[in-house]
Amino acid sequence: MIKFSEFMTERFKAAGHKITPQRLAVFNLLDGNKSHPTAEDIFAALRRDYPNISYTTVYNILKSMVRIGVIQELVIDRQRVHYDPDTSLHHHALCTKCGKIIDVMMPLKKPNLPKEIIAQFKPSSFQINFYGTCRDCETKEAKEK
Repeated sequence: MIKFSEFMTERFKAAGHKITPQRLAVFNLLDGNKSHPTAEDIFAALRRDYPNISYTTVYNILKSMVRIGVIQELVIDRQRVHYDPDTSLHHHALCTKCGKIIDVMMPLKKPNLPKEIIAQFKPSSFQINFYGTCRDCETKEAKEK
């Protein structure tokens, strides 16, 4: 099985992009990452090993990855955009207390849109977001009572 960073390198080269140490660092950071990090999270993690990296560089790398189709941009949290290296069809649950995002890997059917919507709009993809409280926050809240 090909490693995520190797897959990313191939896709970036095929799209005409150069492979820089900063891009490789972002690829490696996202490899197997299930935390749905934000650009700020990735920037903070990379600053330790790449003190001269800028937030703009990280943001531009992420935007390129979204354009190429190798990560998805999640607009589930009203305050920040998150990134997911798993581009398979799946959904997400957001804890409204701590902000944790959990993958929902159940097959949810594509919703049947009304005919009047289909006449005006051709959907290309969809995603269902669930909002609530994670088990950790519920446990913490119960202990505080």
